[in-house]
Amino acid sequence: MEAQAWLEDLNEPQRKAVTFRPAPLLVLAGPGSGKTRIITRRVAWLVEAEEQPPESILAVTFTNRAAEEMRDRLFELLGDRAEGVWIHTFHAAAMRILRKFGDRIDLPLDFTILDEDDQRRAIARQLRLLNLSREQYAVGEIAARIGQMKSLLQNPEAVE
Repeated sequence: MEAQAWLEDLNEPQRKAVTFRPAPLLVLAGPGSGKTRIITRRVAWLVEAEEQPPESILAVTFTNRAAEEMRDRLFELLGDRAEGVWIHTFHAAAMRILRKFGDRIDLPLDFTILDEDDQRRAIARQLRLLNLSREQYAVGEIAARIGQMKSLLQNPEAVE
């Protein structure tokens, strides 16, 4: 399909978003407003009409479902040329970047991301190793405090 045809069923603001120059572009809109369609066409437009290398494009969304939908739609538009485009959730994009470049900030490239249950188990394990009572040191409270510190960008050394 020719790139110009991707614009035909769009309204004027949507067309402007797809063809916007220069990049990058942030698309903010409510649910059901066509964000996925616009971002997908924008990426396809950059590859097809602007001749941008697919591996130079990052499309980020909030949910795995939206990322998968974008990926599927992009393959419908571009075929195999969609292969190199980075389409991820914010978390997956950050993890991919850290896996590739984390060593530059002294992060081991084989780091592990813990979900909430894993975090609680790790805290409980440390309490056992330190012979600390789980009654005196509640796992949930410790996890909440760690979360607060992370939100405030505090290092462990900042703990009193």
